Amino acid sequence: MSDAVETGNGLVPVQHHQFDISDEDGPAGDVLGRGHNGLVRVIDGAITLMTGIHTGDVDVTVTLHNNEPAPDDGDWQEIVEISADSASGELMVRGIMDDLDEELDPVPWGDTRSSERPAAW
Repeated sequence: MSDAVETGNGLVPVQHHQFDISDEDGPAGDVLGRGHNGLVRVIDGAITLMTGIHTGDVDVTVTLHNNEPAPDDGDWQEIVEISADSASGELMVRGIMDDLDEELDPVPWGDTRSSERPAAW
Protein backbone atom coordinates (compact mmCIF):
# COMPACT_ATOMS: atom_id res chain seq x y z
CA MET A 1 0.00 0.00 0.00
CA SER A 2 1.37 3.39 -0.98
CA ASP A 3 1.43 6.37 1.35
CA ALA A 4 1.85 8.77 -1.60
CA VAL A 5 -0.01 12.02 -0.91
CA GLU A 6 0.75 13.99 -4.05
CA THR A 7 2.19 13.29 -7.50
CA GLY A 8 3.31 15.67 -10.24
CA ASN A 9 4.36 14.76 -13.77
CA GLY A 10 5.71 16.68 -16.73
CA LEU A 11 8.35 16.98 -19.43
CA VAL A 12 11.62 18.53 -18.30
CA PRO A 13 14.21 19.81 -20.81
CA VAL A 14 17.59 18.10 -20.75
CA GLN A 15 20.81 19.76 -21.84
CA HIS A 16 24.20 18.04 -21.77
CA HIS A 17 22.60 14.87 -20.30
CA GLN A 18 21.27 16.65 -17.18
CA PHE A 19 18.49 18.48 -15.36
CA ASP A 20 18.31 19.99 -11.87
CA ILE A 21 16.30 19.89 -8.67
CA SER A 22 16.84 23.09 -6.70
CA ASP A 23 15.44 25.57 -4.18
CA GLU A 24 15.64 29.30 -4.86
CA ASP A 25 16.09 30.07 -1.13
CA GLY A 26 18.93 27.75 -0.20
CA PRO A 27 20.92 24.62 -0.97
CA ALA A 28 18.93 21.47 -1.75
CA GLY A 29 21.71 19.20 -0.55
CA ASP A 30 25.26 18.78 0.68
CA VAL A 31 28.07 18.67 -1.88
CA LEU A 32 28.21 15.26 -3.59
CA GLY A 33 30.68 14.99 -6.45
CA ARG A 34 30.02 13.15 -9.68
CA GLY A 35 32.62 10.55 -8.69
CA HIS A 36 30.16 9.26 -6.10
CA ASN A 37 28.02 7.67 -8.81
CA GLY A 38 27.06 8.29 -12.42
CA LEU A 39 23.45 9.34 -11.88
CA VAL A 40 23.31 12.24 -9.43
CA ARG A 41 25.55 14.94 -7.98
CA VAL A 42 25.05 18.02 -5.82
CA ILE A 43 27.01 21.15 -6.74
CA ASP A 44 26.36 24.74 -5.65
CA GLY A 45 23.30 23.53 -3.73
CA ALA A 46 21.52 22.10 -6.79
CA ILE A 47 20.87 18.39 -7.29
CA THR A 48 21.82 17.44 -10.85
CA LEU A 49 20.43 14.24 -12.36
CA MET A 50 22.20 12.67 -15.32
CA THR A 51 20.21 11.17 -18.22
CA GLY A 52 20.90 8.91 -21.18
CA ILE A 53 19.89 11.54 -23.71
CA HIS A 54 22.05 14.57 -24.49
CA THR A 55 19.33 17.05 -25.44
CA GLY A 56 15.54 16.80 -25.43
CA ASP A 57 12.75 16.26 -22.95
CA VAL A 58 12.43 13.57 -20.28
CA ASP A 59 9.22 12.53 -18.61
CA VAL A 60 9.66 13.16 -14.88
CA THR A 61 7.30 12.07 -12.10
CA VAL A 62 7.69 13.43 -8.58
CA THR A 63 5.82 11.77 -5.72
CA LEU A 64 5.53 13.13 -2.18
CA HIS A 65 5.26 10.50 0.56
CA ASN A 66 4.34 10.86 4.22
CA ASN A 67 6.97 8.24 5.12
CA GLU A 68 10.08 6.82 3.52
CA PRO A 69 8.89 4.64 0.64
CA ALA A 70 9.94 1.02 0.31
CA PRO A 71 12.62 0.25 -2.27
CA ASP A 72 11.29 0.03 -5.82
CA ASP A 73 11.21 -3.56 -7.10
CA GLY A 74 10.93 -2.42 -10.74
CA ASP A 75 13.29 -3.14 -13.59
CA TRP A 76 15.75 -0.41 -12.66
CA GLN A 77 19.32 -0.85 -13.88
CA GLU A 78 20.66 1.37 -11.11
CA ILE A 79 19.12 3.34 -8.23
CA VAL A 80 20.74 6.20 -6.34
CA GLU A 81 19.17 7.68 -3.24
CA ILE A 82 20.14 11.00 -1.64
CA SER A 83 18.59 13.35 0.89
CA ALA A 84 17.27 16.72 -0.25
CA ASP A 85 16.48 19.86 1.73
CA SER A 86 14.19 22.78 0.97
CA ALA A 87 14.69 26.14 2.71
CA SER A 88 11.58 27.63 1.05
CA GLY A 89 9.44 24.51 1.30
CA GLU A 90 9.49 24.07 -2.48
CA LEU A 91 11.94 22.15 -4.66
CA MET A 92 11.82 22.90 -8.38
CA VAL A 93 12.57 20.42 -11.19
CA ARG A 94 13.98 22.26 -14.23
CA GLY A 95 16.36 22.21 -17.14
CA ILE A 96 19.89 23.36 -16.32
CA MET A 97 20.07 26.00 -19.07
CA ASP A 98 16.43 26.91 -19.64
CA ASP A 99 14.05 29.35 -18.10
CA LEU A 100 11.02 27.13 -18.38
CA ASP A 101 7.78 28.53 -19.70
CA GLU A 102 6.04 25.94 -17.56
CA GLU A 103 7.67 24.25 -14.58
CA LEU A 104 6.49 21.22 -12.69
CA ASP A 105 4.58 22.08 -9.56
CA PRO A 106 6.93 22.59 -6.60
CA VAL A 107 7.63 19.60 -4.39
CA PRO A 108 6.33 20.38 -0.89
CA TRP A 109 8.83 20.21 1.95
CA GLY A 110 9.75 16.81 3.26
CA ASP A 111 12.14 13.96 2.61
CA THR A 112 12.79 13.46 -1.07
CA ARG A 113 13.92 10.30 -2.83
CA SER A 114 15.31 10.30 -6.34
CA SER A 115 15.24 7.14 -8.43
CA GLU A 116 16.29 7.16 -12.04
CA ARG A 117 16.35 4.46 -14.68
CA PRO A 118 19.14 5.38 -17.07
CA ALA A 119 18.56 4.60 -20.72
CA ALA A 120 20.53 5.40 -23.84
CA TRP A 121 19.15 5.51 -27.32
